[in-house]
Amino acid sequence: MTTEASLNPEGEAAWLRLKQHLEWCDSFALVFLFSDRPGVIDVLRERLAAIYRARVTGLKIPPPETPDALLTGLLPRLLNPPLYQRTLDAPIWLDLTRPPGGLSPEQQAAWQETGLQFLARLNEQREPLRRTLTKPLILVLPLAEQARIKRLVPDLWAIRHFSLRTGPWLVLTAAPGPTHPPTVLRSPT
Repeated sequence: MTTEASLNPEGEAAWLRLKQHLEWCDSFALVFLFSDRPGVIDVLRERLAAIYRARVTGLKIPPPETPDALLTGLLPRLLNPPLYQRTLDAPIWLDLTRPPGGLSPEQQAAWQETGLQFLARLNEQREPLRRTLTKPLILVLPLAEQARIKRLVPDLWAIRHFSLRTGPWLVLTAAPGPTHPPTVLRSPT
């Protein structure tokens, strides 16, 4: 038997607010999700991905592989995306709460600070970002850094369309296992 994750009623209400907000967006929108609950973020991301898979557009999740890739690779891609990405009607999901696997201990330590530098540069480039992106940008950020991020990126904070703090909303349920035909015992005759 495996376990499946779902959300409690408070989490479901938050999910519906996020989903409804994204459904109303027909152009650039900046969304901040603050979390210290990776499981909750995974549920939200998977639900959004399922919606956009159904629309054949997908949910773009840029995977920076190193802290430096945030600044040297991802930031330019956000500000000047390829033409095919501009035509997709899917939000961009960027999770800065967890460093990617395979990083050295030094890179893991640098991940959080580089994420804050990335946000500061994004703050400086907010107007080009608003003109370039025609879809929502969802930034998943550490809950413990919310106050610091508000001070660090006041212009991004001012243009945000939606923000959400996740809570302990995860409910684990046992998924039904594979069904097996009943075992028939025969008595020896």
